Amino acid sequence: MEVIEALLEKYWEGETTIAEERRLKEYFTKTKDIPAHLVIYKDQFGLFSEWKKEEELSEDFDAQLSRKIQTEARVLALKPRMAYWQWAAGIAAGVALFVIGFYSGNQNPSDQPQLSDLQNEMKKLRETVVVSQLKQTSASERIKGVNYVYDMKDKSPEVIDALIETLNTDENSNVRLAAANALFTFKDISKARTALIESIKKQEDPSVKIALINIMIAMKDKKAKPAIEDFLKKEPIPQNIKESIRKELQSI
Repeated sequence: MEVIEALLEKYWEGETTIAEERRLKEYFTKTKDIPAHLVIYKDQFGLFSEWKKEEELSEDFDAQLSRKIQTEARVLALKPRMAYWQWAAGIAAGVALFVIGFYSGNQNPSDQPQLSDLQNEMKKLRETVVVSQLKQTSASERIKGVNYVYDMKDKSPEVIDALIETLNTDENSNVRLAAANALFTFKDISKARTALIESIKKQEDPSVKIALINIMIAMKDKKAKPAIEDFLKKEPIPQNIKESIRKELQSI
C-alpha cells in the first residue's frame, strides 16, 4: 500500500515513468478491495481504460479529440492543488499522444494540414507553460520551468526572451544558473549567444559569473573574449583559477 501511495505522489508531481503509471492504472482498475482513503482515485484511473474501450478508428476525428481533451481535463481536475502549468502540460501531453496514435493508424495525406495546425497549437501551449512557470513565486517551481525547456525541440523566440530575463533578473542564484545552462542549449542562435556574453556584467554572484565564463569558453565565440578578459582584470578570484581561465581562453 505504501508503494501505491508513493507512486501517487510521484504521479501528481509528473515524475512517474510509463511503467509506474501502468501499475497505478492496473491497481485501481483491477483491485477489488481498495482502502477507503484511496477509493476517490478509482474512477479517475478508470477513465483511461474506459476511453480505450470506447475508441474506434471509424469514429469522426474531431469527436474523438474532443472526448480525449475532456477526459484529460476530468482526470487532472480531480487534483485541485495542481498548479496551472502542470494541468496544461498534462492535457497537452495526453492530446499529443492521442493525435500521434490516431494518425499512425489513419495515414491520409489530406489530414496533414490539420495535423500541422494541431502541432502548432501544441507548440504555443508548451511555450505558454514555460513562460508562466518562470513567473512563479517559488524558486523551485521556476527551476522546473527552466528544466521544461530541455524537452522543447523548437527554438522559440518567446522562450529565449523569458530565459534571458530570468538569467538577468531572477533574485535566486540557482534559478539564474539553471537559466544560463538552458540558454546554452540555444547557443546556435545569435540572440542567445549575445545574451550569455553580456549577462556577466549584470551578475553579482561569483558562482553565476564563473558558470557564464565556462559557457562562453564552451561556445568558443571570439566575441566573448573581451568580456572574459575584463572579468579576469576586475574580479578578485584565486590566481590558479585565473590561470586556468586564461589557458582556456587561448582555445577561442
